[in-house]
Amino acid sequence: MNRIKNLREARDMRQIDLACKLNVSQGTLSNWERNVHDPDSDALILLANIFNTSIDDILGVDAQIKKEPTPREELLLLIDRIPDDKLDKFSSFLQSAIETLLE
Repeated sequence: MNRIKNLREARDMRQIDLACKLNVSQGTLSNWERNVHDPDSDALILLANIFNTSIDDILGVDAQIKKEPTPREELLLLIDRIPDDKLDKFSSFLQSAIETLLE
């Protein structure tokens, strides 16, 4: 599944690091990336969560009907773009904004 390799490399992630997150060996991950074997359903769910995408996307299924993201999904996509070293600052800002909105 070259799609797994593409997603991994797009995030500058090493095979061994992704394999650890999936609780599989590096060899197993390599087999998936080279289409020797396919990941099971549990691994597909984990991959979709790790890469913040759908199982269809990981499998390379080109969905003909694409739904528009909900406002919540759009916010999550924006948050995913925030570098880890800026998350604390963003969290404080967001908490303050929420408190102001709820007054």
